[in-house]
Amino acid sequence: MRDRDRKLRAAKQELQVDPRLSTSKKRVFSQLKAAYADLKLTSGGAAGYDAWFAADLNNAKLNAVANYHDLLPAFEQLLAFNKGGLEKVLRGRGALGQITQRTTPAMPA
Repeated sequence: MRDRDRKLRAAKQELQVDPRLSTSKKRVFSQLKAAYADLKLTSGGAAGYDAWFAADLNNAKLNAVANYHDLLPAFEQLLAFNKGGLEKVLRGRGALGQITQRTTPAMPA
């Protein structure tokens, strides 16, 4: 927890030191919202995203969506490998977690 708090404080200080980062991020978020508005006009959009785009965007929301799209193909492959048996996939998650812990380098402090 202390490490996370330290990193958050450092990120806040960085934004204070270089306000262009904050301005740039706001511009990108505005462009993303505008692109969704255009999509809604041309194809109707996806009603499920309306509230998501109406709220303030932040890195956590964008990362969650990006991770979903990045990881979905691997999950679909696992599901297909297990012949659609979600229970088998979920039982195997413990072993997968152990493999990930052994092969993923620690984050630098």
